[in-house]
Amino acid sequence: MPSHKNLVTVACVNFKPAGAVKERALERILDFTNQAGRKDANIILFPELALTSMPPDGLIPRFAETIPGPSTEKIAKRAAQLNVYVIIGMLERDQNYTSRVYNAAAVIGPSGVLGSYRKTHPFHPFENYERGRQFPLFETPYGPIGVGICYDTYCFPEVCRQYAARGVRLYCNLTAVPCGLQCNDEADLYMTMLKARSIENQLFIATAGLVGKETIEQLGDVTFLGLSVIVGPKDGYSSCQVYAGPGDQVKEEIVIAQLDLSVKSSSPLVANILSHRHPEIYVDFAGAPASKQGKD
Repeated sequence: MPSHKNLVTVACVNFKPAGAVKERALERILDFTNQAGRKDANIILFPELALTSMPPDGLIPRFAETIPGPSTEKIAKRAAQLNVYVIIGMLERDQNYTSRVYNAAAVIGPSGVLGSYRKTHPFHPFENYERGRQFPLFETPYGPIGVGICYDTYCFPEVCRQYAARGVRLYCNLTAVPCGLQCNDEADLYMTMLKARSIENQLFIATAGLVGKETIEQLGDVTFLGLSVIVGPKDGYSSCQVYAGPGDQVKEEIVIAQLDLSVKSSSPLVANILSHRHPEIYVDFAGAPASKQGKD
């Protein structure tokens, strides 16, 4: 196994959507990348759909880009100058099947565009995008990184688990959670699920969220949750802690922390949770005859 650095500084950007002005969003992404780079960030995370927001269905073809493409190449130049990794949410158009558009995360490093993760669980009926079907690993000096987008993380524990089982120590969650005026219920659910994913997988989870208000054709007037945050294992009996954030629920800001990815909880309940799995007996019951379900 290659030797990976344990210490990494991760920055998550609480970012306001720019609506129908993709060029303005790109300018602000580059500016926040500069700011995070000056804070010695190694990995900089932007929210779900940070570049493109959620345009009306009729404008999706105009907003979507290939990865690599014009916007990611500009971000790649900045990433090379600062020697950083940047992960950003956007609409991706398939290079071979141009009618297919994905809610995606572009992963960019100092050497260029590394690829994309395509959201495997679009939140229908509001997200009229193709469904991603792969969970790629992105190699970095800090080990392989896993990426998920919003609904993937909060409601489908299989996503974080399969990354952890493949050696991922840092999971990057891009999110755009719509909420009510007070955001109380959404915030509680959000933090509960992030901590649960961290505890059950002994993962560091960095989350960047959209913040502020926007009018979206599919949803109407929306206030986004914000609360960018970094959680992860804690050395000692306690199984999880907040390393940075949560960010604001109104304004843009950067939450940042230096993480030691070698840290694991010493709680007997979770310290060896991955080694205690029995994948040989786990089966996918989708389509299985009812008579076979529940049998030894």
